[in-house]
Formats: sequence, structure tokens, C-alpha cells
Amino acid sequence: MHYLIPGKSPVATELKRAIAATLGGLLYSLGVNLFIVPLGLYNGGLMGYCQLIRTLLITYLHITPPFDIAGILYFLANIPIMILSWVKLDKKFVFRAILNIAVVTLFLSIIPVKAVIQGDIITNCLVGGVITGAGTGVSLWAATPGGGTDLIGLMLIKKGTRFSVGRLNLLVDVVLYVICLLMFNIQVAIYSIVFSAVSTFVIDKLHQQNINVQALIVTDNPSEELRKALIQKLDRGITKLPAEGGYSGKDKTAFMIVLSKYEAPELVATVKEHDPDAFITFNEGTRIFGNFERRL
Repeated sequence: MHYLIPGKSPVATELKRAIAATLGGLLYSLGVNLFIVPLGLYNGGLMGYCQLIRTLLITYLHITPPFDIAGILYFLANIPIMILSWVKLDKKFVFRAILNIAVVTLFLSIIPVKAVIQGDIITNCLVGGVITGAGTGVSLWAATPGGGTDLIGLMLIKKGTRFSVGRLNLLVDVVLYVICLLMFNIQVAIYSIVFSAVSTFVIDKLHQQNINVQALIVTDNPSEELRKALIQKLDRGITKLPAEGGYSGKDKTAFMIVLSKYEAPELVATVKEHDPDAFITFNEGTRIFGNFERRL
């Protein structure tokens, strides 16, 4: 697993996250407008419902705007979700989500709806699914979620359920594609499901949010200052262990701490600030029994 290492200041860290959110939003929007919408298929999640509303507005109210209004509808539909997220999730996390939603709304509105691959529906579903899934996954990987079911899924995870973002999206998509089947035809529903399944697979591969990390820090420097800094920055329990260098024979101090993968960059930055030569290892997929707070 790659860790998004923060810079020397919180501003540098947030800038990196903003860049990731912009890249993720661009990839997602390209996948939707160039591979899915031109074929009359429907994206999963909240965006799919917004696309359905757009279709109804065009078909029955004859509203024909110069650009795809699905992005605007998506932004409006996210407002109540953002209000709930503000209460349930970290404020910085919600600010990043707002950025991601704004970027997706912008790109969906300015990227023309035009098929890149002509005629081959399966290829469009596969390529579009990989690109949109990668876009969502990149954003989540940098702790910058999209809106809609992504945020709802993350709130459920924080509450302690076993949902993943991808699985929740797939569950919501079942209802969406049943509606597509009733409104349109079986071909639209089936190919939309194929696209959604590919996108879900890619999201879960890039963003496995239930993974916990066990970190082991070995340092030569006086350990009390580092211990206090880690507790202050991470607000996690730490086990302090005496250690001895196997080669040098010098006395060392080891700290063991369990945290989420999103907290790993903060740990690395804090340790390097106090001891640039410290040795740090991460063990992913740690199973935990006992008191451990899930964070995003």
C-alpha cells in the first residue's frame, strides 16, 4: 500500500489531497460522459438517479439545456447528505467531499457527451467502469470522498458496520437498475449493471477502507517527546517497548501503535519531525479485538 506522505505543513497535505480530488473527479467525469452517457446507460449511485431525473425532464418537460444537467442535479441532491455528514464525520473530511462534488459537477458540465468507442457496448462498459472506478478510488485513497452513497457508506463504516463503499454502491444500484428495466428495456439495465460491477470492483481494489495498520517505530532519540507528540497528533494508544539494536548493541526504544491507513501519513510526518533516522514498519490488515475507534 502506498501512503500519501504529507508535506511539512497541513497546507501542503491538503494541497496534495485537493490535487488527488481534482484528478479523481476528472477521471470519473471522463468515464461517465465519454463511455456511459452516449450509449444511454446509467451510472450507479446517486449520480444514476440524477441521470434518470434528467432523462425525465428532457422527455416529459422537453427541457434541453446546452450541457448535461446531471452534474447540477447531483450537486443539489448532495446538499442534505453534506449536512448530515457535517454532524457525523470530521469537518476537514467533509470539506474535501465538498471539493470533490464541486469538481465532479464542473467536469460533468464542461466535458462534452461524445462516444469515444463507437458501436461496442461491452467495451464501453468495461473501459468506462475502470475509469470511473479509478476516479472514485483515487479520491477515496487520498481521504477525499465523493458525495452520495460514498459518504453514506463511510458514515456506516464509522458506525461499525461491515459495509464497504463499493458494496453499498452495488446495493443501491440494484434498485436503480430495476427502475431502468421498468422504464426502458432489459438491454439498458443489463449493460448498466455490467458497467456498475466493473466500477465497483475497481473502487474496492483501490480503496479498502476497513484495513487497519499496525505500525512499529524504532528510534535512538529520547523517546518521551516523541511519545507525547504521537499521542497528541493521533490520539491513539501507544505501547512503549525497550529494544536493542541487533547489529550495534545500542539501547533503542520501540513504539507499537494500531491506526487506520489514513492516519499513517500523519504518523510518518510526526516521527520524522522528531527523528529523521527512525525506522518505521507497517503491517496491513491487522485484526483487532478490544477498544479501537474506527476513523476515516
